[in-house]
Order: sequence, then C-alpha cells, then structure tokens
Amino acid sequence: MAFALVNNPARLGLGGGFFGISGVTPSFVVEFDTYWNPGFADPMFDHMSIASNGNVAHSNLQNLAGPVSMQPDSSNVEDCQEHDVRLTWDPVTDSFKVYFDCELRLSYQGDISANFFGGTRLLYWGMSAATASRYNYHSFCLDYLGVVLPLRDTTICIGDTVNLNTGTGFSYAWSPATNISDLNVPNPRVWPTATTMYTVIVTDECGGERYDTVLITVDLPSDLG
Repeated sequence: MAFALVNNPARLGLGGGFFGISGVTPSFVVEFDTYWNPGFADPMFDHMSIASNGNVAHSNLQNLAGPVSMQPDSSNVEDCQEHDVRLTWDPVTDSFKVYFDCELRLSYQGDISANFFGGTRLLYWGMSAATASRYNYHSFCLDYLGVVLPLRDTTICIGDTVNLNTGTGFSYAWSPATNISDLNVPNPRVWPTATTMYTVIVTDECGGERYDTVLITVDLPSDLG
C-alpha cells in the first residue's frame, strides 16, 4: 500500500508492484511493502520508505528515506491484525514523520511544497494499493484527522450557550470544569457567567498531545439606571 500527496486527484498510476502510484508526477509517497521485489532493490523484510514522483524503487535519488523494517523487532507484519500508522507534518520545521505502531520509523526534512510541487499549498492526499501475480487484503481505517481549524474566540451574552468543537482524537481533557457540559468529549457546550479561557488537550492513540485554547467573552448588559 502507499500513502500519497498529489496535486491532481484524477491521476492513476501503474498497478502490480507499482502500488497504483508509480508514474504519478509530481507526488510524495510513503510506501508500505510486504513483498520482496529484487528489481526494486527491496530488502527481504517487510519494509517502508519515502519516495518522490511515485518511484517505488530504492536504488535511485527519488528514494528519500528508507527502506526500513516496519517494526524494529519483526521482519514480517502480515499477522492479520490492524496496525496504527501516524503521519505528521510540521510546517514550521519542515519535518515530515512516519510512525508505525507508535514507533518513529521514517522522517523527511525539507519543504515538501517547494521541493516537489512548485510551491503550491493545495494538495490532495489518499491511499493506493496493488499487487501483481499475488493477492492480499488491502484496507485502511481513518481513526481521525489532526488537521482541524483552531478554536475561535467568541463573545456571548450572559445566559447564552456556545458549542465548542476541537475535531477528532483519541481522548480529550478540558479545563476549567466551570459551566461546561462534559470535560472529556470533543464538542462540549459551555455557558460561562464571566469571561473564561477554556483549554483542551487532545491525545492520540500513541500518546501524542495537541493543545488549544479558546476565550469566551461574556458581554454583560449595561446598567442604565
């Protein structure tokens, strides 16, 4: 299977050992490979790598990172179990990281937009998969997207209620526990009687945390006498 960033969602790559992504240019690809293909300079263990322009061979300059074993303590991940994959991108440090079963296995340092897509900031992501003469079961389940809009500061009248929504994650912890419907959901209702700063910690399956704050300003009525 492969995770890919592309600037054209209508492109279709080559099948077989090419993962359905080979030939799609430009692209930025994370490969998850459980088949040994010597013609691509594959290692004999189940491996993963990062490549550009859909080139899944490991013997050329378009191979950006890896191949490495998906799991540091196992050469075979075909165990009929689901495995957690986490992909993160930090636009401040230009750092792209790939975690497999909560272990950091691959990273790429560089401006993906500038280096591979001519500076465009609008990209599409997706998954592809293919086999040649063999067969396998390919699936992925999207647990959550960490790309969410930040909480927006809001002004309300006293007595009003406002809904907050921090997006999806594995667990949530809101504070303070004042005039809030639930401290452990992504979308609680709040009705503060005074201006209050609420903070949320969103935790993913591997223990990674994301923080956000929102200021709810309570507009008190004027006393005209």
